[in-house]
Amino acid sequence: MIPIDTREESIREFIEKMKMYGFDKIKFPGGSSKDRRHYSRGIRYEIRENHVEFLVLPYNTSIENTREEILNPRREAPLETLIREFEEETGLIPIETELLNDVPDKGMNDHDKYYYLIHSCKGSLLSFDAKNPFEPQTGPPFWIRAQHVTKFICNSHIRSFMMAIEALKKGNDQMEAFL
Repeated sequence: MIPIDTREESIREFIEKMKMYGFDKIKFPGGSSKDRRHYSRGIRYEIRENHVEFLVLPYNTSIENTREEILNPRREAPLETLIREFEEETGLIPIETELLNDVPDKGMNDHDKYYYLIHSCKGSLLSFDAKNPFEPQTGPPFWIRAQHVTKFICNSHIRSFMMAIEALKKGNDQMEAFL
């Protein structure tokens, strides 16, 4: 995997490198249920030294997912979708999660959107150099400081990011200093 330093100049260098591969934004891992009835997004964070970092993926907003998927008529619960999609895109399996929106948002295709804050995972990050061999519109997962997320995140992911920030602050007066 491409190592990344989280200082601002290193983030900009990394984003420039990712642009060479066609990526123009970052996104949080997640995707649709196998029956296409809902969408689940996972927001994984870690506290490192004196700041919070979030796990994101480089993303190319100009191409559609070309991966062949067979629709599964079995209904998949939103948390099942999160666990499956998060592992596919990052290699990590969510262990402790928190649903951020009790009432799901409506997506463009009228499917429900669920956002989860991921407190802990098991496994190790996927490792590849540029494009994900399974999902060509995404790149390798990497950690980014909270203050850099809004500079590069897809517009459709801002709401879930802000919900995650509020959930982290709730009941934790010291968290403000990390964000």
